[in-house]
Amino acid sequence: MDKKSIGLVALVISTVLCGLPGLIGALFGGIFVLVGAIPEANVDVFGSANPTNAFLLGGGILCLSMIGVVIPILIGFFTLRKPKVKAESDLLDEPIPPAE
Repeated sequence: MDKKSIGLVALVISTVLCGLPGLIGALFGGIFVLVGAIPEANVDVFGSANPTNAFLLGGGILCLSMIGVVIPILIGFFTLRKPKVKAESDLLDEPIPPAE
């Protein structure tokens, strides 16, 4: 397999294992943040009825899930980009003859 095929496989695997759970986590984190912002909300977060806890938990989930979403983007960028083409002067290995 060449580098491009390996990069594509890595991109698909990282999207399934990191990107999709990250998007789902961002959805639930956003819901927690919205519910935590409602005053007098009847929320139960791990036994606590304080909406501030829901807000903080949602913010933490959002931060962690954004890391999961960024991982496949970075893998795709670094593995599927075109390599830099060397300048024609770099390709010539012959020494330049002296000028007369």
